Amino acid sequence: MEKQLEKRSGNAAQSSQRVLFLGCGDIASRAIRRLDAGKWEVAGMRRSVDRLPVGICRFGGDVCDREALQKVILEWRPQVIVVSLTPAAMSDEGYRDSYVAGAEALLAALSETALSPLVLWVSSTGVYGQDAGEWVSEESDTQPGNYRGRRLLEAETVLQTGAKAAGFTVSVVRFSGIYGPGRNRLLNNVRSGKLADASKPQWTNRIHSDDCAGVLVHLLSIHQGGHPLAQCYVATDNEPTLAHLMQRELADMLKRAPAGSANAEAAGMVEATGRRCSNRRISEAGYSLLYPSWREGYEAMLNG
Repeated sequence: MEKQLEKRSGNAAQSSQRVLFLGCGDIASRAIRRLDAGKWEVAGMRRSVDRLPVGICRFGGDVCDREALQKVILEWRPQVIVVSLTPAAMSDEGYRDSYVAGAEALLAALSETALSPLVLWVSSTGVYGQDAGEWVSEESDTQPGNYRGRRLLEAETVLQTGAKAAGFTVSVVRFSGIYGPGRNRLLNNVRSGKLADASKPQWTNRIHSDDCAGVLVHLLSIHQGGHPLAQCYVATDNEPTLAHLMQRELADMLKRAPAGSANAEAAGMVEATGRRCSNRRISEAGYSLLYPSWREGYEAMLNG
């Protein structure tokens, strides 16, 4: 385990809390930059320590290594742990080796300490299996239809079922389709004329990476204020949309002809697949979106 200790600017207040970010990638790094240095002492852990944000306590190590993880937790002694992992590979085994193994390692590590932190676990709306345009929320059934959703749900279950006995609490944040700087696949498809087929309409749900970070920071603020968090939050923007309509508008923004989106008239004659995700709970918890819909988010990307 490699450690690099750096001091963030600002003086931590006596009432500050310690937070540990595990698997600290893009979303976590964005959240760290928005945290008040006077309220939070921040550490991060990932395999490549040099890819962690500067100005925090940096630990190098495998989050799925229980012994290494336990050493970091015991040294840093966080009041909050934020976990945002990425799959080792786009396969069932890759998701198992990242999300499920990470949840098992964290549960085992915390079970052997006397600490009782809040764990904010980043998951996905992929745990839902609804596919006929239904609205889904935190109370909806979770019956994922692919390995990604099944492994994500398995990881959630590992933590939530083991947390009580281990003495810590878990709040899961399920993000919908994340886009933002550096996530250009959809824009590249639109630029090349690869648009969704309007004769097979499908609902899509989006959230900008800055809003992902904002949601995490908002929940940390609620917790620091002494208020309990719900067991789960769906984090998505205000406007589920049909993929082909969104992509046609993006083509207009890019001043590209919407080739590949023929049969637009047929869309109204076919029931859309997919699901529509509700952000009611996180909105009622006081979070205000930076980008209320994908339009504002993609406009910011294109004009940035």
